[in-house]
Formats: sequence, C-alpha cells, structure tokens
Amino acid sequence: LETSTLKDEAATAHCDLLITYSVVGNILKRPLIQIKIHEPQLKIEIRHHNLKDCYALYLTAGYKSLLKGAELCHIKKPVKSRFGGGLREFCFEEAQCFAGIEGRNTFLTDTERSFIGDRFSRPRMTITYCYTTMPHLISANLIENALPLHSTEFLKHLQQKWVLSAGKQPVDDIREYFGTEIAMYFSWLGHMTTALWFPALLGLLMYLFGFKYRMTPAKVAQQDTFQLFSDISFVCFAFFNCVWSTAYLESWKRKQAELAFKWGTYDTNYDPYLQDPRPQFRGEFFAPNPVSGRIEPFYPAWKHAIVRYGITYPLTLFFVICMFLTMLVVFQVQDAADYQFGSTFLLSWICYLPMIVYALMIVISDKLYRQLALYLNDLENYRTDDEYEDFLISKIVIFQFVTAFGSLFYIAFYLKDMKRLQETLATLLITRQITQNVMETAVPFLMEKVKLSRLAYKMTK
Repeated sequence: LETSTLKDEAATAHCDLLITYSVVGNILKRPLIQIKIHEPQLKIEIRHHNLKDCYALYLTAGYKSLLKGAELCHIKKPVKSRFGGGLREFCFEEAQCFAGIEGRNTFLTDTERSFIGDRFSRPRMTITYCYTTMPHLISANLIENALPLHSTEFLKHLQQKWVLSAGKQPVDDIREYFGTEIAMYFSWLGHMTTALWFPALLGLLMYLFGFKYRMTPAKVAQQDTFQLFSDISFVCFAFFNCVWSTAYLESWKRKQAELAFKWGTYDTNYDPYLQDPRPQFRGEFFAPNPVSGRIEPFYPAWKHAIVRYGITYPLTLFFVICMFLTMLVVFQVQDAADYQFGSTFLLSWICYLPMIVYALMIVISDKLYRQLALYLNDLENYRTDDEYEDFLISKIVIFQFVTAFGSLFYIAFYLKDMKRLQETLATLLITRQITQNVMETAVPFLMEKVKLSRLAYKMTK
C-alpha cells in the first residue's frame, strides 16, 4: 500500500463508504492491502476525528471502478431502446448499451454506489486473508461502523416530498436513497393503510349503530331482535374480513411483483452456493465450493442440527412456556382485580392494569428474546445471509405468536368469554401501539438530542 494513500488528508465530501474505528495500530494494514490488490483505482483516505476520538476511513471509487463493481454486484440497469429496452444486469463490456451511461453522477444511485463500495471492502476470501477482511473486523468489534454518508440535499427533498406531504409516497425516491428493501416496506405500509379503510369504516358503522341502539330504551322483544341482528352482523363482518384479507393479499402480490419488476429485483434468487459466505461464518476447514470451485470455509451440516435441536429448540420452548405461565398468572391477578374493584366506578380502571402490565411484558420479552435469537442464530453458524435471516425469522415468529396471540386464543376457545376477549384485545393493541410509537419516535429523538449535547459539550472544552 502506497504511503500517500494513508496520509492524513482532508476527507472527501462524497465518499462511497465510511469506516470508523478506534483501534490504533496496523490492524487495517492487511485488509487495505487486499482491497487495493483487488481494486487498485479505489481511493482511500484516513482522517482522525477529535470529537469522536476515532479514525475514519473514506473509500471513494472512480467511475470505471463503479461500473466494474456494478457488474460484480449484478445490478440491473435500463437498456437503451435501440438495443431492446427493459432491464438487464449491467455488463462492463457492453456499457454503451445502457441508458444514461454517460452521466457519471447520475447513472448509479447513492444506494448502488454505497453497495458497490461495501462490496469492494469485502473482496473474495482467501485462506491467507479470510479473517482480516473488513466484515470480520466488524464482527470482532475492531471496527465501529461501516456506512455511507448522507446527502443533505436529498434528505431535504425527501422531507418536503414525503415527510411533510400528505400525498402519495415517493417510493422511487425512497428506493433511490434508502434501497429496495426500505422502499418495498414503505410501499407495503402505504398499501396496507389504504386497504384498512374498508374494514375500518364498516366496523365503525356497526359500532355506532350498536351504540345508538344500546343507548335507546327498548322492550324485551326489541332487544332480542337487536341481539339476533347483532349476531348476524358479526358473522357477516367476519366473512367480509376473510374475503377482504384474501383480496388484499392478492392485491399486494400484484403490487409487489410490479415494483420488483420495475426495480429489477423480480428474479434475483441465486443458488446458495453462488453466494459468498457471511462475514461471521466460521468454517472448521477449507474445501472447494461444489458449484464455483472456489476454496471456502466449510462447516459440517450435522453440527447445525446438534445446536438447533439440542440448544435452540429447548430454549425456545422453555421461554414460550414461561410466557404462557406468566399469562395465566396475569389472568388470576385480573380476576382478583375484577372481584375487588369491578363494582367501584372510581377504581374500575385498576381492572385494566394487569393486562397493561402484560402488554408491557410482551414488548420487553420480545426485545430480550430477539437478542437471544440473534445469539442462537450466530451459534448455529449459517453460511449465507438468506439462511441466517430465514432461521432468525422462524425463531422470532414462534415466540411472538405465543406472546401476542396466546392470551387471545386462551380466552376465546378455553374461557369462551367474548367480553373479556374484547377488553383484552383492545388493551393489548392500544398499549403495544403506544409503546411502539414511543420507541420509534420519542426515544430516537431524545437520543439524538443527548448525542448533540455531548458533542456540543466536547466542542466547548
């Protein structure tokens, strides 16, 4: 690595990847050499930040390097109409066939540039350097962060067009800046919110009609008629929800396929053996890949099974049983509260406290179990990111299904108490919604204020 590359120069404002670390020494020497060998034209700058007391590594790729990286990352770009149009994986040798190739600053989005920069920081592993690449240094906590820099102008544009606007979400702009996964999530969120208007309005009309009838004095015969009508209405509403949910799923599948085709991610399912191993994947020995023939770390499949069936499943079952027993205890406490304070108007609110506490326990247990699930997933040592995410989702879904719906199923099918079911559902839903809103809005806002206060204090010292 040339000495001029490691000079303490002013950092560029438009780097493709920023890496921060606080370890002093030659810990980055070997990975930087490896990165330079694989991509000699990559510009690397190092600078020390006094406020954070850390070093920052700025990786900036030239246009030619970015185009080669786009081919390496299988990025799909639009083809010029005279060459057939449509989307196709970028090929450096056929670069002139792609639309907008002349725009050095516009052909690749910020997300694609950062993705390519991240790919440059993790060159294909070899036996010599497999444990000194950037991802392994991150997993070993030797590197604090590896992230792209924000674009202030684009963030202001998104704030005006997205945050402060009540119109349609600019999913294309979101995808350009935050990536396909984030854009797909917000697209689903908007689609789901719009679709919920239909059952929400119908349910509101049914509730208002029932509330008006309950507030009006009526004879016994009229009450029986209303009860019959109410039962039929609930059955029809349940049937409507079944039809609506099916129609919504099919509608979202079409919308998702449309966006995936538009963004070039419709058919990106590659063979697992063609994917690079996860940076955190630990192999016991090296062996040739059965598809590509590359030498890669290898981990026996039977060891996955031992950890999964001997540790993961028993621990998951243990915590599920603990939450179920906790639910039974909460029900006993609620029964006692109903008996003591149910007939008192001023103290009737105490009857809702057990379920509120249980809802908070669900939120806390979900957070704690997620950390345990991450630890167990790391212990199982999956080779690819897809395998890692699939098994992580399965663990979390099993636990959250019991914690979120176990009490509802218990009340509905064992206790058969519809009034209690309504109260429990409303309490859990409202409490969890408020808690999640606080965690997603208030907590990040306060943390940002504390962070800025600390930086301001350091600047005044």
